[in-house]
Amino acid sequence: MPRFWAFRFHLVFAIVFFVSAGSASAIKPETRLLLDDTPGLKAMMRGEAVGALYGAVIASDSDPQTSTDDFVSSFVGQCCAAFGAEVAGAPPVQLSLVSNQVQPSGKFAFYKYAQIIEGLPVHDANVLIPVLLGPTEKIGYVAVELVEPPLTALPADQLSAAEAVAIVAEDSLYGALTTFGTPLKVVFQKAGGTLHRAWRFHGHNAMEARHQLRQYRRHGKRPL
Repeated sequence: MPRFWAFRFHLVFAIVFFVSAGSASAIKPETRLLLDDTPGLKAMMRGEAVGALYGAVIASDSDPQTSTDDFVSSFVGQCCAAFGAEVAGAPPVQLSLVSNQVQPSGKFAFYKYAQIIEGLPVHDANVLIPVLLGPTEKIGYVAVELVEPPLTALPADQLSAAEAVAIVAEDSLYGALTTFGTPLKVVFQKAGGTLHRAWRFHGHNAMEARHQLRQYRRHGKRPL
């Protein structure tokens, strides 16, 4: 039966994802091998892809000569094939480190990897890995949100970055926005699962932002 799960790690980030029970036959061989080699490890499935791994220490390292970055990088390299859904004929899942943050208490470090397709980051397609720090560093949980790699090349660009910003700026729905950030080219999954190149950027109302900052300074009211 479908369930919603949510986890929050000291306000560093929140993960909310929808998972459903997956049959044993739907689990790809690389995932099954990882589960079989790690007693107690469980996989929450999202269709035929892994949504999360939990329930046991998946990897550990007690070598003081190995940095946390190298430990996590090695783990991702070894287990990357177990994360995504199996798509015959498609290229393997490719991940790139986006950020790593140490919890203020120093107990955990949080690593975020973005999925890469044709050299571009995929919007909201990430692998999140909390690492328990200490003499022996441990990974006991992995959250996965990936898209299926395409069998063919992505469609060519339809708009330049400037054209994309101009379209949004002229849209009455976003008329209150006065300032836009630098567009970043990404891969975006549309409804139905098709993948396209897209421009991702943010916009805000500079006057409203300054008003909120004044309110915060005068009254202690935190800006939205």
